[in-house]
Amino acid sequence: MYFLDKIVNLAEERINKYGAQYHTFGICGTINFLVAYLYELKLEESFNSFGLWLRVFAGIICIILLIYEKWPQNLRKFLPLYWYFTITMCLPAFVTFMVLKNNLSIGWLMNFNVAMMVLILLVDWLTFIIMNIIGIAIGCVLFYFSSYSITNFPSQENITLFLYIYACVAILGSIFSRNKEIYNQEKQETLKSLGAAIAHEMRTPLASIRLSVEAVKEALPKLVKTYQIAKSAKLDAPNIEDNINLVTELYDNTNLIITEASVTIDMLLANVRSDFSNLVMENLSMYNVIDEVLKKYPFSPKDKEIVQVIKSGDFHFEGNEVMITNILYNLLRNSFNYLQSRTKRKPEIKITIESDDKGNKLIFRDNGKGINKKSLGKIFDKFFSTYKYGTGLGLSYCKMAMEHMGGKISCASVEKEFTEFTMEFPKI
Repeated sequence: MYFLDKIVNLAEERINKYGAQYHTFGICGTINFLVAYLYELKLEESFNSFGLWLRVFAGIICIILLIYEKWPQNLRKFLPLYWYFTITMCLPAFVTFMVLKNNLSIGWLMNFNVAMMVLILLVDWLTFIIMNIIGIAIGCVLFYFSSYSITNFPSQENITLFLYIYACVAILGSIFSRNKEIYNQEKQETLKSLGAAIAHEMRTPLASIRLSVEAVKEALPKLVKTYQIAKSAKLDAPNIEDNINLVTELYDNTNLIITEASVTIDMLLANVRSDFSNLVMENLSMYNVIDEVLKKYPFSPKDKEIVQVIKSGDFHFEGNEVMITNILYNLLRNSFNYLQSRTKRKPEIKITIESDDKGNKLIFRDNGKGINKKSLGKIFDKFFSTYKYGTGLGLSYCKMAMEHMGGKISCASVEKEFTEFTMEFPKI
């Protein structure tokens, strides 16, 4: 199970870095394999042909990929691994089998090169090489156990031409793919530097504003005392009690805005960097973390009343306090944003801490407007947001942070009913 989790995490990292065309390949693969199956069915002498069933199998796994949004929530974590399995079986494995089945005909040799060109467009250069090796090996094994055999070989010239084209596709494709990766990495580094500069420039005025507000707060008691002395001495002093209350309210509101802005900057910067290597991991109590978050979060007076914490069992985990705080801040802020549009029922947020033999969980649930099925599978994608003013970076940050701490986060939601995030932490 540990080995499988490692492979799943590795596949997910590659997908996050280089992307995946789930829908596009699912549609093209379904049409290609199933339509071609009907055509080839007329050419095959036996309906039970191994080649025909292999084509059906390829079409079915493409259909499953196409409808990945309807997968059960507990299976979606395997989607990146399934993506690589699908394109390996449909491209190098299937085409290798067909090349051997058709006696290395020049037509299928060219189809093989076309498949390789498609593959290099779908994955990075290293994955391309690995999938080539695995796919070709699977195709050869399938041919070996089938009832087919090679009876006629193409001419030496055709074989030479095929090898030349294949070498060009593999070498040039890998070079161009690698250059593209280098370009993207440089762009990412530029974005990191730019993000750091912007964060610095934003934090400086925020710090100045906070200092100014603190200075006003420190001076306020003296002004109040002076006013009270003037009133006691029956001097002609204007009534400033309403102004005092207004200044106090402005202080609280300004602090709230500054804190929210600082948290947003931290999350944006962490997401752009995608690097948690400098963060120190320590043994933390989930009880204590939740208590500190609820003390520090910039609640409005009404918001704090709707948050309910259910402690059915504390647990300790290896994590970073800043990281887990940012995760919970992000979930709280999202919940409050979506609860604003709810009017039928009393808004509520429930944070449940669970610990048993099966594992440690933190469940975050609200009864807001929920997330539609189409968007549910994309909410952890970088830059994807269903909120009008959202950046699409908050939940992708949560996902990366949870994975860095060895855990995982998932979401279940019913539109107009609820949204529930489940964070699972490894036992220590």
